[in-house]
Amino acid sequence: MLLAVYLMQRQLEGIDFGLFRTTIKLWHAVNFEMALGLTFFSFFIFSGYDALGIWHSRRRLPYFTILHTSFAAFSISNIVGHSIFTGSTVRFKTYRAGGLTISHVAQIALLNSLTFWLGYSMLLGICLIAAPLPRGLSLLSSTTAPALGTALLLACLAYFGACWKWAGQDLRFKRFVLNVPRPRVAALQMLLGCLDVTVAAAILYALLPASMELGFSSFFIFYLFAQALGVLSQVPGGLGVLDGLLLSFLRPFADPHQLIVAIILFRLCYYLLPLALTISAKLLFGAWRHRTRLCTSSRSPD
Repeated sequence: MLLAVYLMQRQLEGIDFGLFRTTIKLWHAVNFEMALGLTFFSFFIFSGYDALGIWHSRRRLPYFTILHTSFAAFSISNIVGHSIFTGSTVRFKTYRAGGLTISHVAQIALLNSLTFWLGYSMLLGICLIAAPLPRGLSLLSSTTAPALGTALLLACLAYFGACWKWAGQDLRFKRFVLNVPRPRVAALQMLLGCLDVTVAAAILYALLPASMELGFSSFFIFYLFAQALGVLSQVPGGLGVLDGLLLSFLRPFADPHQLIVAIILFRLCYYLLPLALTISAKLLFGAWRHRTRLCTSSRSPD
């Protein structure tokens, strides 16, 4: 977190904060509407994560239960981080009513994490092999990029091969048992992971200034590196890490004031708004469940 603060401080040097009001006024509302639509679509993808995990566990739950539970779990874990723990707490409270045990919920959380990294690895591997490296990415050379991309794709292929060979078998670690996914589940994991990462990147890309001379494929490589370091840093929501790296990568291509506004809107749209909706829904649902008790207590004399 201290490194993130230092990175942000370096990127904000020379920024005139008085220009932000003018920059926001010039923003097109249609960009934010598109980003909102993509955000809600991304949370339908998150429900696919949980639905796939429940299907792998050979359990059945109503889709509406999966939808609102996954929405709450991912909106909280996106902000707090440590998704295997924070998301599992939310899921267990709801899914146990459907007959799932804490072991099932732990497997769903682990499968979700694998789904994200499988999709991320596949997309980054393909981009590093097929797309030209964008200007400003000094971390890789023209020779190391294809090698890294090949290694990532081979890792995904090895996972699929392991699922093909040991499908349905149990891997035991002390008291924890993990059932190896079937090849069909592994293929759906890769598809969901790729779709999730792509839509998240498209949300930010929709908010970037139209004057930025950078195609989606080049931007996508920048986003993948920034997102990976943000997740691996374990800073809640990648705060400061994701933002600082995106500013550093994209600054040569657009006005930094517009970039900062775009990143703030991305944070608002993809992180804060779903969390606010989750908290509001939980409070309203709790008030509705206890409405009789609340009405009785409000009528009773002091």
